[in-house]
Amino acid sequence: MARLVTSHYVCVDGRLVHYRRSGDGPPVVLLHASPRSSIALVPLMQACPADITVFAFDTPGCGYSAPLPLGRPDVPDYAHAFAATLDALGIQCAPTYGTHTGAAIALTFAALYPERVSQLVLDGLSAFCADERAAILAGYLPPFTPHVDGTHLAWLWARVRDQYIFFPWNHRGAGARLRTAFPSALQLHEVALDLLAAGDNYRAPYTAAFSFIPQRWLPHLRVPTCIGARHDDMLFGHLERLGTLPPGVELATFPDDRQAWATAIWRLLGKAEPCGSSHTNACIEAKLPAVAAGDAYVRASSSRMHLRGTLGGTGKPLIVLHGSPGGARGMDRYIERACAQGRPVIAPDLPGHGDSDAIDSTGDTAFIDAAQAVHAAVTQCGISAADVDGEGLGTWVAHALQDLYPHLYTSARPRCASLETVTVPGSLSVSADGAHLAAAWYHMRDEAIFGHWLDRQPSAQPAFGDSLDTETIHRRTIEALKEGPSAWRFRSGALRFASE
Repeated sequence: MARLVTSHYVCVDGRLVHYRRSGDGPPVVLLHASPRSSIALVPLMQACPADITVFAFDTPGCGYSAPLPLGRPDVPDYAHAFAATLDALGIQCAPTYGTHTGAAIALTFAALYPERVSQLVLDGLSAFCADERAAILAGYLPPFTPHVDGTHLAWLWARVRDQYIFFPWNHRGAGARLRTAFPSALQLHEVALDLLAAGDNYRAPYTAAFSFIPQRWLPHLRVPTCIGARHDDMLFGHLERLGTLPPGVELATFPDDRQAWATAIWRLLGKAEPCGSSHTNACIEAKLPAVAAGDAYVRASSSRMHLRGTLGGTGKPLIVLHGSPGGARGMDRYIERACAQGRPVIAPDLPGHGDSDAIDSTGDTAFIDAAQAVHAAVTQCGISAADVDGEGLGTWVAHALQDLYPHLYTSARPRCASLETVTVPGSLSVSADGAHLAAAWYHMRDEAIFGHWLDRQPSAQPAFGDSLDTETIHRRTIEALKEGPSAWRFRSGALRFASE
């Protein structure tokens, strides 16, 4: 049975850091490669020994960690930020693993803070020469800008595919051809989601990693270290570029088989000697801020729910519920409006949408089950009464809240007469050619033009102002692409509800 992995936020120097956690015991920390997030480390987390707590962090600017407030951060900047994150969690010392960009950060962290690393494992440490660095930095990291016609998504899918065929991905020739197994469509989709989450911020940690010169830091290592790579890693050949290594640093070839690789990594991390206090504060969890908009996770009955919003203000609280497909990060305009009015506001990801856990629901009771989960989450935030609004199918959850808890919630939107004319999309099945990205984009674009019920008749009232808001469409598309089967059941339940 796979180990449970949960998502969390912690506030570090005013920035939100997103991380994943699993287990109970002494800590081990993991750092991912670019342009991924900590989700790429979940298979390694699930293979870890039963008696430890493993933490995997989103690098600042990747996944859902806020970027560093620096013009062009370098690897030491990320290492110092990592130290501050461990401080916030009460982790004083731990075995540390990093891969690719994460390996550069972990190496620098261990050199700067040797007392905080009991064992260091570096998996795929880059050692580019000056010409290689210059060539990569010149063309590997183009800006990522959403376009109203959705062409940025076609570019994204091609870029993700090509990084598994060529290195560098933008040098598409026989000399750059990789000899690695090509990923499945679902694996490509997960990488695309990480790039979408980072947006243009993906360039900063990548730039730092490609500019990094490990030979300047290796002589400063004073902790037991293993540097290795798999044969199928594009950086395997860089092992021989590292030069003379200090005492206590060894090279290794890791198994290509992923299960054997994970076993080898945990065996190396398990060599760590006790390093004094390694307390982890399990109670630290970021809460919604009193100013601006932030993110947090709360327990909603038996599941965890992701919330976006702010608890600041003295006005009556507002709960805003997204449509399906959709998610909380697509509701920022509601949050900004409520903040301007001095109102606390919460936009939850409905169960099975965005970053909220799915719940055990048959679909027939989808609205009721979602409303009960939202109420549990709102109660955790100390809100006892609120106005509630929604978009699309979120309006029906809003009405379910009012029906279930009439003394607590007041719906701000009239009840729709019927769902019979609602255009409800089915599943956005992942396709190898990336067509699902375009399908999600045009669904959200049409919602922006025709409204959430997708009434495409010429007589329909336009749903937008002087121009389409490309950034909002982009955010809502990302949320749609993240959903899974429970969101599809939610929409199927809506159709059954309409037919009754």
